[in-house]
Amino acid sequence: MTHSVKIGLLAALFLRALCACSEEPRNTEPLVDPWLRERTPVNFRLQSQIGAATITSDWRNDAEGTIFVTLISGSLDLSRVPVEAIDFAYPESEYCPTASVKAGDTIDLSGGSASIVVTAYNGETRTYTVTYEPFVDAVEGVYKFVTHCCWLYGGNVAAWGGTHIMSFFDKDWNFPSSNYKWEDDNTLTLVCTGADPETGDTWGTVRNDAGADGKYASFDSNWGSLQHFYRCIPEGDGTYSTKASTGEITFKGTYTSAEGQQVELEKTCSIWPEGEYSPLAEIYADAIALGDGTDAPNVKKLTIPAGQCAFTFKFPPDYPGLTVLASSDYSDKDKFYNYPKFFFILAEKQ
Repeated sequence: MTHSVKIGLLAALFLRALCACSEEPRNTEPLVDPWLRERTPVNFRLQSQIGAATITSDWRNDAEGTIFVTLISGSLDLSRVPVEAIDFAYPESEYCPTASVKAGDTIDLSGGSASIVVTAYNGETRTYTVTYEPFVDAVEGVYKFVTHCCWLYGGNVAAWGGTHIMSFFDKDWNFPSSNYKWEDDNTLTLVCTGADPETGDTWGTVRNDAGADGKYASFDSNWGSLQHFYRCIPEGDGTYSTKASTGEITFKGTYTSAEGQQVELEKTCSIWPEGEYSPLAEIYADAIALGDGTDAPNVKKLTIPAGQCAFTFKFPPDYPGLTVLASSDYSDKDKFYNYPKFFFILAEKQ
């Protein structure tokens, strides 16, 4: 067989195969433009939500998806949680999907979850199950003040002898009405209502309930009212905010003065957990030697019992109302009235 004949036969076989292929129908489904069946939100936000939502779908079960969020739920009506946003890529496109909820609508999370349906341009749907976890603010909760909850570290100049740590009860004769005890049955409730998702700073409401006696201490003393020092948590309702980088808590509110006037209050503290804190003079950083007295270790430390904590308020050296003397007179007045350094309110978190 000549070379030209071989080429002719091969060409004929190729044409026959080509014709045979063109006669067979395609055994595949028509391809769909993915934009026509797009059903994935790029953003979902509810009121009181912290951080971004986690949105997932499963290609093996394309009709279902999940949305997980973190919520500040303390003051939120979970049966009607407002939707602040549900966004899709290229919202101006005619192929943009639609959702069964929009900004301004509400969803019911009282049962722990809710469902929303996203419909693609071509009619395909995906049902997203929305679930949440409560955001936990470390300071949020209910605190019960303990018996003789008011403690002080104060005094001037010499860290040994000139300063002392003591319960108000230890120096009861300086407070004729003993009204500092009126704080002993107080209950403090902090409810978080907001948080910064980037810094972790939080804010909320504070309720200082006066307890069974219905009274707040006015801290009347032999030297007059000491409310300007020791009324550090608002009476009744107020607000709080925290600074995550330092752990500080700032209370804002009002109290009633000895003259019956409403006084604005803003005080900052830290919460010290159970443990022993000594020596306080070093914590205060007043650069004064502790001295070598044998009782110095005993009078310079604070012991917070197991299960308790202390709201710790520090008075800076330039705090309004301080009387900084040239030398200490080693008296109770010097510690409580002239130069208090720390005020502690002991409590148990319920």
